[in-house]
Order: sequence, then structure tokens, then C-alpha cells
Amino acid sequence: MEPVSLTTGLVGLAGLLSSGREAKGMYDSYRRADFETQGYQLQRDATAIILQRWMERTGYNHGDLEKPRHESLDDPKTRNLIENIVQYLRDVNPDARVKPVEVSSSGVARSREPGARGPSKGSVNLDKYREPMSRKAKAKWAWQDKAQASEDAQKATALLQILNELIPLAASHGAETAYANPGDDPEPTLMRSLLEQTRDLLVEFQVSEERRKKDEFRKDLSRWLGSTWTSESFQNFVHARVEHTCTWIFQRPEFQSWESPGSARAKVLWVRGPAGYGKTILCAKVIEHLQEGTSPLAYYFFSSESESRADPFAIVRAWIYQLINQDPRAFDTAWIHWEASDRLPMSTNDSKKLFESILQTISSCILIVDGLDECAGTGYDGKTTYRESLTGFLSYLKRVTSDTSRIAIFSRDEPELRDGLRVAEPVAHWDLFDCIIQSSDVEKDALRFARNIVDQGLRKKSEARRDELSHRIVDRFESMFLGIRIVGPQLASWKSPNELDRTIDQAPTRLNDLYDRNWKGISELPEPERSRALEILRWATFSLRPLTVLELTEALLLVNQECSTLSEDDQPDEIDEEYIERGILKLCGSLVETRGTGQDPARWTVHLTHFSVKQYILSHELCPAGQVLANEQLRAANEAFQNNVLAVTCLRYLILQVNATSWERNAMIHVFRNYAVTSWHQHVRRETDNARQAMKWVNDFFGQGDRNWESWRQEADRMLRDDMLQYDGSVQTGSRLFYASLLGFQETVAWLIEDNGMDVNEVDSSTRTAVLAAASTGWMYGIKYLLEQEARIDIASNQGRTPLYVAAANGHLDVVKLLLDKGADLMVANYNGWTPLNSASDSGHLELQIVATSR
Repeated sequence: MEPVSLTTGLVGLAGLLSSGREAKGMYDSYRRADFETQGYQLQRDATAIILQRWMERTGYNHGDLEKPRHESLDDPKTRNLIENIVQYLRDVNPDARVKPVEVSSSGVARSREPGARGPSKGSVNLDKYREPMSRKAKAKWAWQDKAQASEDAQKATALLQILNELIPLAASHGAETAYANPGDDPEPTLMRSLLEQTRDLLVEFQVSEERRKKDEFRKDLSRWLGSTWTSESFQNFVHARVEHTCTWIFQRPEFQSWESPGSARAKVLWVRGPAGYGKTILCAKVIEHLQEGTSPLAYYFFSSESESRADPFAIVRAWIYQLINQDPRAFDTAWIHWEASDRLPMSTNDSKKLFESILQTISSCILIVDGLDECAGTGYDGKTTYRESLTGFLSYLKRVTSDTSRIAIFSRDEPELRDGLRVAEPVAHWDLFDCIIQSSDVEKDALRFARNIVDQGLRKKSEARRDELSHRIVDRFESMFLGIRIVGPQLASWKSPNELDRTIDQAPTRLNDLYDRNWKGISELPEPERSRALEILRWATFSLRPLTVLELTEALLLVNQECSTLSEDDQPDEIDEEYIERGILKLCGSLVETRGTGQDPARWTVHLTHFSVKQYILSHELCPAGQVLANEQLRAANEAFQNNVLAVTCLRYLILQVNATSWERNAMIHVFRNYAVTSWHQHVRRETDNARQAMKWVNDFFGQGDRNWESWRQEADRMLRDDMLQYDGSVQTGSRLFYASLLGFQETVAWLIEDNGMDVNEVDSSTRTAVLAAASTGWMYGIKYLLEQEARIDIASNQGRTPLYVAAANGHLDVVKLLLDKGADLMVANYNGWTPLNSASDSGHLELQIVATSR
């Protein structure tokens, strides 16, 4: 088999594609050089052993003929050919670590010392790769020596076969010796032993290589899928369930029919009911029940707090992650896709294809999702997109689920879901089991839940009185758990019997009315409690992730607009349950709650009590007047406005002068810093009333005089830079223009250049420029602006990467076209000899290769 030249394929598209595959192979060889060379060393040493045994068995001794010897060696032509083959084999294996083999009486191979041999011109000295390899050695292996070693190995195998055909070992001179018992001849036993050892070595190599790749796949799984999944939410919901509740569903005929085996089509259980009727806790109980079976099970709790709340296909990625870790067949299927994808991050289409492949591989999967109605849909600001997103997701599920699959969906009765579940697909069908939650279903559970709350708040009351109040609450709210929980804090032992009865009897029964009462209570709080309560709601509603009590406590220090420094004197003496109750929960009524099972309350997280609370808050301005926002467009604008408020809060925090001694003495002083460092820029919104104010804060933060900016840069750099922006050494001083460009802040980039006179070609200590940052993220507007300001496109980072290189590697086709139009050189290589064309092919961006070769 002829080896493929590294230069083959640069002419024409077919050659280009071949070159791309070779480039990827060379890059993989660079990363796996330590492991790959071991296999070639084993094969080389095995070749030397087999050759040595062949020579000893036939009577050929490096050109000298021994007696006895095989008669074919007396033929000059045959002997001349054998001499050339043997010499070639010794030339390509000059450094084999082999000792000529002796045979014990048992037929086991032993070794004796060989004569010295020197290296031969043109062969690969594999011994130099036995030690830990430097980057230079790895590059030499991948770009040069591997191809030669592979060619040598293939030729050696073929020539050994020719030697055996010229003088088969079974017909060699040893065969002329008469043995009383043919089984006494040690030579066939020896050859079998050698062949078995060689085969075992190769099998061991293959198994070890496969194991290494699978281990690498496991480590890369979260990045590749773009999904991280834990069972933490599930465990929290299990912990929140009152004992002996949620078992009613197992008696419902819809559930029993769904759970029973035997069906020609996939089964879908839709458990639906109004907000506040305990669907999420019920879902966790169903998962517990189904985990006792043998079918692979994957679940997902959708939440409005999730960063992926706009994408229902985040559910598919989480399902894939769980199935891969449960079932070896799913693991192998995903591993094959991972290898075939060149390990590029999965797109939505890729994840859909993989999910379909997994469902075809393993049968009887159970797939569960709670809160699908909380999916905001891509774009969130429009109901149309929300509808299309959900119906598209459900149509996809209907097409790909197998006949033995079972799906369970827990949600409110939304028309988008109803239509999506019931819409007919031309070639796909499923059996829908519609399980509507009635108040009578949950009445007993609601009574247990109410009694649990009453027991906590009214311990001093008699058993009969607590039982009476529990029934009264359940009847008032028609078994709605959320209403029962909201009224719970209003039940106090100091109240008279009549007051307790009025508290229950006059409680609003509609959620919005309940929230109105809380909202009114917040608006009537005196300052500064009112501002603190509104700030708690703002963080609980709009933070990118739930904050811990400790993080929120520090963030709340900035409610005071005059706050200019942080010290331990501003913090509470202790964060305990009393602080949480009085300083957080009591201020916000029933709109927020804490979650956590650990012993340290400071690490508990703060959440809205229900998804409907977020919908309510989006319809109100977070200000004392609490103006109601009447339509979806105003609610979307409100969300953007509040995000800018949080962005400014984070920037204010980063600009504060923090006493270093206090940091060391009190860990409570800086816990919010990680969130502020990593998240402030993600909160910034442009199309809203306070956008100009937010951008002024951003510009001030990037201003020349703010010494805190460099501290932020050092902490955020690792999180912000991608593989293409890596650098050697450390960046002692960062370029503000580089980071403004990396984050896509066009106003700040223009302000730094036009108002502050910053050089558009300024580099940091790793010689990275603003154009490099914009090219890496594909920010076309920024690149065009920078080019208008006469930015250079030939400045490379200290790893030799140009803007064209990083744009090609990250697949930004329009940026590549623009840079090529502006004269960027396609053949400028980085410090490892890798060009933008190599980079594009390595990343699997074939369109870029086509564009490049057409220039």
C-alpha cells in the first residue's frame, strides 16, 4: 500500500479534501505521538525476532551459509534475492531492541545478545522516541517520521511474507531431520509462540489505543455535547417531597397503560395541570419509581433559571449525556459520532442525529421532561417563535422515538404543547395518554403538606386545632400546593383563633392575586428595606444562575448607591437561618425561597418560588410604584432594562476599592467577585432605555485611569480566550482594545480609538491585537470598523496565529472572505508550521478550504 504524500491533493477540490483529512491526521498524531511510537516500536521489534528465527531455521547467517541449510540457498538467484531482502529488513530496523532467540526444550523463546548495528540512512530512529517527547519531537514525528515509519512497517511485513514463500519454515532444513515423534520438533512450536506473541502485542496495542480514546471521549463529553448535567435538581425535589405523597399517580389508568409493556407505537404520558399543583415534585417521584426498573432512563427539569431556557433541544443533549453514561451501546454509538465529527462541538442538528442513532441502538428508553411549558423559545420576545420552537421539538420527538420508547411530559396545559402533542405526522405516530391533575387527585397529599406547614408554624396549638386549620387551608386553595405554601408564613402562634381563621378565609386563591398582595406589601415597606427587597427579586429573577445566600448578601451591599468600599463591617456577623428568614425571605413574602440540603446556610441558593413568579415580575417594573406592563414587548424591554441594572451593579463592584487585609481575614468579602468577573458583560443589553447609561459604565471601566480593570482582566482571561487566543508565557499587561473587541462592545472600541487616541494596532505582551480578537469571534462589524481605522491584518500572536488563521480555525467564512479580499496571506504559518488552510481543514470547515483554493 503506497503512502499518501503530504503534498498530494493541493490541486483541485478532491485533492483539497484529501489534504484536509491528512492535516487532521497529522494533528492527531502530534497529540498522540508518545502513544503511537510505542506501537511502531513493538512492530519493529517483532519483525526483527521473526527475521532472526527465519535465518536460524533456514541456515542463512548474514550471507554465510551454514550446514545444514535449506537446499534453495544453493541457488545463486534465490540466495541473491534473499540477501537483498534481509539487508533491506536490517536497514529499516537498525535500532530494534532485539536479542537473537534461542529455543528452550519447552519451545519458549529466549534471547541471546546480538551484534552491534549502526543506523541506516533513510530509516526512522524509533529509539529517540522512547523518552518523554518534546513538542519539537512530536512535530517531527507527525509531520515527517510517522509516514516513513508506516511505509517501513508495511514493506517489512510484505518482505517477511516473501521470505517465507521462498523458503517456507515448514520446508526448511530442520524439516529434513527425522524425529521419531513429529510433535518433538521444537521449531513449529517456536514459530507459533512467536506469532502468538506478536499477535498478542498487536491486539494489546489496539485494545490500549481504544481504551485511551474512550477515556479521552469521557473527559471531552460535556464540552462536545455543549451540556453539563447533574442530578442535583432531582435530589432537591426528592428532598422537598413530604413523605407518603405523590403515589396517587400510580393508580391512574393513564399511567398504568403508559407503563405497561407491549405497544406497536411509542407511548407519551402528558401529566398536565394548573400552576402550583406540585407537578415537579410529582415528576421526581415518578422518576424514583421508574429507576427501580431496568430500562434506560433519562430526565430533565426545565427551568426559567437555566441559561438554556430558550432552547428545548437542550433537553435532548441532557438525555444523550445520561444515556451515554448508562448504556454501553449508547456510549459506543456516541464515541463513533465523536470520532467522525473530528471532535468539533455539536450543533443542534448533530445532537439530533446522534439522539436518533442512540434510540435506534437501545430499545425501551424512558425519557422524561418536567416544565416544558417554561421553555421561553428562541427569541423570548415573541409568542410565535415560542410556538414554533416547541412544536418543532415535539414533531422531532415523534419522528425519532422508537416503537418501544416511553416519554413523560409534566407541564401546564399550554395550547402550544397541546397542539404539538396531538398534531399528526405523515409517517410518525405515538399513543398519547392524557393525565389531567384534578384537585381530588392531590387532596390527600395537599392535606399532608398543609399539616406539615401548620405543625411547623403552630406547634403550640392542639392536635385537633391543627387538623382543623389544615383542612381549612386545603379547602380554601382547592388543594393547590403553591397557595398553601404561600399562606404558610402568615400562620403565627401569637394570632388569635379568629385572626388565624381570617388569614386563611381571606387569602386570595388566584396566583396573581396572591402575588399582588406580596407586591403591595413590598411597596409599603420603609426604606431601605423596600429597595433591598426589590434588589433581591431582581437578582432572583434575572441572574444568569441562582446566587448563593453569601453571594447575594455581598451584592446587596450595592443597593446603597453611595457605597464606595467594602469591608467586613458591612457584612452580618453570621449568616444563619435567622438571617435568611429576616433579611431575605420575610422582605419578599412568598415570592422567593432558598434551596439547599447542606449544613451551611450561606451556601444555599436563592430562587423564585415558582415559574409564574417570574412571569408576574416581568409584568411589573422593579420600582416602588410597581407599574404594570401590559404587553409582551414591554415585558421584553423590562427584562433587558433589568439586565443592564445588574451589569452596572457588577461593574460598580469591580471598581470598588477593597481592603486587601479584609479579604484575607474574612472570606465573606469577595464571594460575589467570581460572578461579577465572569458575568457582567453577559448582562449588557443594547435596545433599552438605560443602554446608554450601561455603556458609559463599560467605557469608564475600560478607561485608562481605572486600575481595577487589569485585575478583572487577569481573572477573566482564561474564561474569555478560546484555543485560538492561547499564548506562550503570561500577559503582564493586557490591551483594553483587545478585550473590548473580544466582547464585541462596538461603542467602547470606538471610544478607546477616537476619544482616547488608542493605537488601533496596539498589542499586548503576547502580541495579540483587536483584529485578532474580532476574527476569533467572527465579529464582522468590529473587523470592518477596525480596518477602516487602518488596522493591520498581518500581526500574529506570539504563537504565530494571524487574524486569518483564527478566523479559519473557528469557521467564520465571511471574515475569511473579507480578510482575503484585504490581502491576507493564506500561506503564513504559525510557529508549528500550520497554515490557515491547515487550520480550516483540521477543524472540518470544508467551505473555507473551497474559498481558499479559489483565490
